[in-house]
Amino acid sequence: MIRFVIRRLLSSIPVVFGVIALVFVLARVIPGDPCRAALQEKANPATCAAFNQRFGLTEPIPVQFALYLRDIATGNLGESIKTGQPVTQILLERLPTTVELLTVIVLPARRPGPSRTRNAAGRTGSCARSSAASAAPRMMLSCGGFLTQGFGPMMPGFDPGQFGGGM
Repeated sequence: MIRFVIRRLLSSIPVVFGVIALVFVLARVIPGDPCRAALQEKANPATCAAFNQRFGLTEPIPVQFALYLRDIATGNLGESIKTGQPVTQILLERLPTTVELLTVIVLPARRPGPSRTRNAAGRTGSCARSSAASAAPRMMLSCGGFLTQGFGPMMPGFDPGQFGGGM
């Protein structure tokens, strides 16, 4: 069992690196100036120069990527441009809510039940309901944030920010 877990962890390293690289590239190919996007009407040449210097945007792209990897590896996720708080602190503040939502989503989908059933012809096969139940948490986890933030305000009595502030 330990061997299996170690193998899975090692095989996830290239996937995590690929996701990190993809996020970095996507953030760089988005049209527009990051300074103007972040500071909006407060952006002028002097503040943009200071902004670009502060966030390392004056460095070549490979150097920016190396700095990005270093910061991720050391747990330095930077500061929120919106609030000025460290991103790690924001994530830790919202962790209990995330765990609570995961519990509410995952536990009902993991109800016990037969994984095999007999059809009308007497053949055994995979139960579609059990297959759907095991796939549901993945789908719910990937769509949960979108649904909560996108449709939450439309639901009477539901406040997506009730757990310590919205996005």
